Amino acid sequence: MKEKNYRREDFVADSYFRQWVKSPDEASSKYWQLFLDQHPEQGETVRQATDLVHKLSEVTTRLAGTANPAEEDAIWQAIHQQIVQNQEEPHSPEPVARPVWGRFRWVAAASVAVVAGLSWWLLYPDTAPSQQTLTHQSATSTPPQLVEKVNTTQQPVFVVLTDGSSVILQKNSRLTYDKTLSGNRREVTLDGEAYFDVAKDSHKPFIVYANDLVTKVLGTSFNVRAYSGAKDVVVTVRSGRVSVFPQADITRAPEQLTSDKLTGMVLSPNEQAVYSRTDARLVQTKPNETSDAKALAFQPVNADYQAVPVREVFKDIERSYGLPVVFSNQAVGNCRLTADLREGTLAQKLDIICATVEANWDIQATQIVVSGRGCHP
Repeated sequence: MKEKNYRREDFVADSYFRQWVKSPDEASSKYWQLFLDQHPEQGETVRQATDLVHKLSEVTTRLAGTANPAEEDAIWQAIHQQIVQNQEEPHSPEPVARPVWGRFRWVAAASVAVVAGLSWWLLYPDTAPSQQTLTHQSATSTPPQLVEKVNTTQQPVFVVLTDGSSVILQKNSRLTYDKTLSGNRREVTLDGEAYFDVAKDSHKPFIVYANDLVTKVLGTSFNVRAYSGAKDVVVTVRSGRVSVFPQADITRAPEQLTSDKLTGMVLSPNEQAVYSRTDARLVQTKPNETSDAKALAFQPVNADYQAVPVREVFKDIERSYGLPVVFSNQAVGNCRLTADLREGTLAQKLDIICATVEANWDIQATQIVVSGRGCHP
């Protein structure tokens, strides 16, 4: 494979990749291990492509029966073309579609028909089809501009959404959302753990789908722990009020999503809901200060600062959110801040701080970088 930033479907279309996934040998294992060593940023994409090959192999095997390598490759190329078309990415390279001859023409057509219906689920296996229908068909007629953030590091990753909401994504976690957050709801999907600091909008609820549990807020801060392999989904509230309910309830009461009121189990600060995925049971508890130490550690900065050195303000942010803050120019830390930071999300507070002292902030890897002219001591 040539040097480029590959997508999942690029790997799926590569016959040598599929051979390695389905029947690895010493040569292919060495090749792909070397590829991963040289391109560690592609590790998550390779993992997802591997899962996709296994799932699609089941479909093509059932439909095709026995096929020779050339015929099988033709089927895979047809499937690859359908996936690319379904994703509707304007910058996607044109796929190479090989002709499908003879008796296998109907096999490829049938495979493509199946994939046309399943490709979304296969590409995003942690998102239920019913949820996607609710998320994108009822909320907006505009095709979503999906963004996927995956934290493969050992440190929290800071994500800022277009509405000003902040998300601190923990390791081994994935967040998927519409870049524009268009429609009458702001909806995201989580696999893993994240702390949400949601911008207030009483007319546009913020919805988190996380492994069979739905969390709905109008503007508050809370933590969700929902790893795909765990038996429980845990929601811990830090500030404001949060509504939680099983995703299955949406079928019976879809107004839980559309209403601008909080329904279901409503949690207040320092309250917690635990949803058992094995028996579909939702209970309200108090956070355990030992097992839920990470969620309890978040204490949003809510002070009214009066002529305080910016360096001290950012130390408060580091302690509160567990995100390191570095200065590209140490003189920025000498500037003094007078501002009320008792309201707003972390991203909004960073905007206020930097606007006040004529600085800028940016997210670089797993840290917040602040730059500016600075001030004399």
